[in-house]
Amino acid sequence: QSEDCGGFLAALSLGLPLGPFSPSTRDLRVCRLLDECLALPVLRELGLLELCKKFLSFAKEICYREEAPQHAYNSWGAAQDTKREWAPYLAGYRGMGEVHHGGALLEDVRAEGTTDMVWQQNAVIYGLLAISLVHAFFDIRLSQELCTPKLCEKLEQYAHLACEAFASRSQLYKAFGGTTDRLPRLPSGAGFFDDDLHFFVCEDLDPEIHPKDPSPPAVHTLTSVLCWAAADRLHRVAAHFFRDPIRAEHWQKKALEIHEEICQQAWNPARGAFTTFWGGDRVGPSMLRLAELGFLSPEDSRFRGTVRAFEVDAALCATCVKNPEGETLDEDSIMSAYATCFTTNTLLWYSEALRSIGAVMESRRLVEALVRSSKHPGVLAQAIDLRSGEQWGNTPCTSALLSLLRVSLRLSRTWREV
Repeated sequence: QSEDCGGFLAALSLGLPLGPFSPSTRDLRVCRLLDECLALPVLRELGLLELCKKFLSFAKEICYREEAPQHAYNSWGAAQDTKREWAPYLAGYRGMGEVHHGGALLEDVRAEGTTDMVWQQNAVIYGLLAISLVHAFFDIRLSQELCTPKLCEKLEQYAHLACEAFASRSQLYKAFGGTTDRLPRLPSGAGFFDDDLHFFVCEDLDPEIHPKDPSPPAVHTLTSVLCWAAADRLHRVAAHFFRDPIRAEHWQKKALEIHEEICQQAWNPARGAFTTFWGGDRVGPSMLRLAELGFLSPEDSRFRGTVRAFEVDAALCATCVKNPEGETLDEDSIMSAYATCFTTNTLLWYSEALRSIGAVMESRRLVEALVRSSKHPGVLAQAIDLRSGEQWGNTPCTSALLSLLRVSLRLSRTWREV
């Protein structure tokens, strides 16, 4: 945690590839508001209130700034506005790839100046700020310092913007008929939930895989779920903290409408699962977070089906599938490849999803294997080679450490069982 601003640095290194013969990664020495916002319940359960207070104070201060909130800030809390630059004096990890420093994590010229930028970036951050700051309204240890009517007004403003963005995007999606003829452009922000590995590395996009003008417009399911989360959290605050039945009913109605729309558009009956994009057929890592966000109950058969569908598509989420000569193999060769790497955060979210649907032994074995691969207990890098156990990518990876705390705490026996 940064002493200057209270945010969590994503990592303390830059440029380390996510696997052998892979391109270098982006500079992660920044404070992010992504998976980190979902970890506050874990920190509260562990009694780390000072960490929570500092992070929530950082998030609150972001809300009061004149400029729109963004996903990444530098280590002292200022907006990350420097451009990514090549560092010619750094050879790269084992000589693999050029090293770049600086640059916003959501550097995405494809969506610059379009409604995609407004929808994908802002909708994600509005929901994440609501998810994180709502903790201050329910924990008296936090509310005395953080809760103010002004903060609630700001969160309501963000929730309104998120709902408007969702409605606009939903209408646009329906106007195109709700069908996808080709792989849609992955949205800014999706990569931070492991759905698009491009956002981790420094390399140009393939225009065939990432079209500049997708038709119809892609609707990222987790982004739309975060819009629902903004309305759902405001409903809880209005009902519990302010005890205002009119405001509570308004936000409850908004949340229900968004929930029904997502269930209709993102559910794939053929796969028996929620898909990464509306009308799609692939199930990415972001869908493993649906239960943690409260969108689905862990006991819901739809979440169980989504987890099992993710297992079928897991090979598509590999950061690196290489042969000994460094050539990239397709996902069908994953079992025979020389190196098969996945992000540790994805594996830990998968482990938590397994635990929540009752597959406790599978979850425990996966967590124990990851911990054994760590050179220092509990310190995980950004990715891991499943064949050799070698860790790759920037380290220590904050999102992976927070995910490890989450699933380890819930897998542990309670004091009553000891």
